[in-house]
Amino acid sequence: MKLFTYFNLFIPKYIYLNSLTEKPEMLKELKSISGIYLWYNNTSQNYYIGSAIDLSNRLARYYRPSELTRVNSSLIHKALLTHGHDKFTIYILETCNSKDLVVREQYYFNLLTPIYNILKFASSSKGYSHTEQARRVISQTKIQDPKLIDRIIALAKINTGKKHSEEFKKLRSELTKGHNNPNFGKGNSVIELDTLNNISTTYSSVTNVAKAHNTTRSVIRYCINNKSVYKSRYDFRYTNINS
Repeated sequence: MKLFTYFNLFIPKYIYLNSLTEKPEMLKELKSISGIYLWYNNTSQNYYIGSAIDLSNRLARYYRPSELTRVNSSLIHKALLTHGHDKFTIYILETCNSKDLVVREQYYFNLLTPIYNILKFASSSKGYSHTEQARRVISQTKIQDPKLIDRIIALAKINTGKKHSEEFKKLRSELTKGHNNPNFGKGNSVIELDTLNNISTTYSSVTNVAKAHNTTRSVIRYCINNKSVYKSRYDFRYTNINS
């Protein structure tokens, strides 16, 4: 869905239509301002949401080649390298107090469901990191309830260095059933419907679909599990799901 369809719900604080040519003005204007930002790909209409205590410092990092190539799994980094900064618009969705960043970022995750964000939960920009147990559970599910996220993190911290408690194991089991399980659909072929040309194509695996579209398996699985149409054109479904 195009981003501007949401503008009846909120009006961005700042808009930089061409993130390449308007970079100097943007970095000067946003210095020492905290808030929520969104990178919008005008070619694919996909977008990424992030937050920063200092928007100027954070956004400046997206222009450094060393930064873009450092994290191989970052979809927004790959998109910037592939399409170029001149194909992106930057929206500052809102400015806010730094202590409210996580809550406000999660609000926009829930509202806009950005496809470039692999993990759909907000994390603190002040250096706080979740335990690896919590990261695995949250990243494997489509959790959007901040209270539930807090519960998972708290349980993981309690169990750090110990065997998982029965409560933690039960919660993890419930949250990773069916489509939420990261192994769901593995070994099944995928049917692709090109809604523009009404053409169906069958692939033997998610990996082959990802290769055909020059994207990652996580993006394809996200589209399947969330019944999202990729690039507003391709509809993916598993062809042989065993319940």
